[in-house]
Amino acid sequence: MKISVNTQAFLRQFKIAASAVTTKSRPGPQYVRLTATIKTGIMLAAEDSPPYTSDLLEVQIAMGGTILQEGSMHLPVKETLKILGRIKSTETILGSDPKDKDHAIAIHATVGSKNTEYILFGEKPSNTSEISRAETYHSLPCTELQRAIKNTLFAVADAKHVRESIKGIHFETEGGKVHAVATNGVHLARQPIAGSKAAAMPPATITKNAVKLLEKILKETTCGEVQMTVTDRTMTYRGDVLFQIGNTLMHSQSIPQKFPDWRSILPKPEKFLQATVGCVNLLNALTTFDAEEVQLVFTKERLTIESEKGEVPIASNCKGKATVKFHTANLVSMLKAYLSSYSKAQQLLEECTFTMNGIDVVKVTAKHGFTYVIMPVCGMTEAIEYPVTGENGEDITAFERERFRKLMEEKQAKEAKEAKEALEAKMKGEL
Repeated sequence: MKISVNTQAFLRQFKIAASAVTTKSRPGPQYVRLTATIKTGIMLAAEDSPPYTSDLLEVQIAMGGTILQEGSMHLPVKETLKILGRIKSTETILGSDPKDKDHAIAIHATVGSKNTEYILFGEKPSNTSEISRAETYHSLPCTELQRAIKNTLFAVADAKHVRESIKGIHFETEGGKVHAVATNGVHLARQPIAGSKAAAMPPATITKNAVKLLEKILKETTCGEVQMTVTDRTMTYRGDVLFQIGNTLMHSQSIPQKFPDWRSILPKPEKFLQATVGCVNLLNALTTFDAEEVQLVFTKERLTIESEKGEVPIASNCKGKATVKFHTANLVSMLKAYLSSYSKAQQLLEECTFTMNGIDVVKVTAKHGFTYVIMPVCGMTEAIEYPVTGENGEDITAFERERFRKLMEEKQAKEAKEAKEALEAKMKGEL
């Protein structure tokens, strides 16, 4: 095999392919497969199949270049990256002899002012087949898919979590759009992908490693739209998730466990208290103190961030009063993720709205349909006030709402008991 390629283009694409091979999954040297045929052109391919699991992650990249001799080779990742980083010439020639038992690979290029040849030792080229392409794809705007990944990746459960089903980002369709959802059991983030065009497709959850590779491909590739599809495997409870990004095709198997019913945890009370605050102001206030927990005290036109080390007041638009305590790291990770899609000037204009009712989890919303749900410390807000109509039309506070509900239940139970006793007395008298 022998090919001639643009050095910088080859280096960029080789890095992407190499990202699919993780040293944590498989010990020992890692390889990227390079093939060159007149029919398929020049193609880089890599596959990661962690031991003791059925997970599979593949990537194939079609690239430009000149085929001088057809064939294939397996390039060792670390050594190839080190050599390509030294090469300054525009063109690089890679070649190998299929009859060589040592599977030696020669790289010819100019380093400084000298023509240099490097010799690497790969492994026997395999007969790995190409990734099967789907017939139907769903179109996702590249920038919006990147936004969805940023706004949900932070909420994915870590590798030590006992529930496999939440160790990735969940994709599903609703209302003709693709939605990305992630949770770790304490907080949840959802981002609809604006501009996506999708018919109903099977829901699928892809691993954190697969999402990070997808994010890297999107960053390194210039494209307007990403094509996505999910094939359903009813018998194995796994699906194949395919992403076509420019000249790169990525394939990942979905997590077999069912993603939890995230809609059921969204708060749906009759009345809310809402408070709007600037994202940057809130982030700066939260990071002022190195505190594990913070208490947010909402009052009219002011939000005070309180901790054991002090307090910071910031402007807020609130029509009631509320006090709620959170783990600082959860709010900080959410705000950093959301703001990362904007320039510094735009970040100053971004706002988020807290929605609370004193009983359920707290919901935070922002532009582009972003939704964040978080469980307060102790599972409830300490106090919350807003107008609620009582039995006789009077206003009561949300803090008293639970007591009011219990009183009404007791009243109804008492009335039912009295009615039952009256009926029994009447029947006894008739007898």
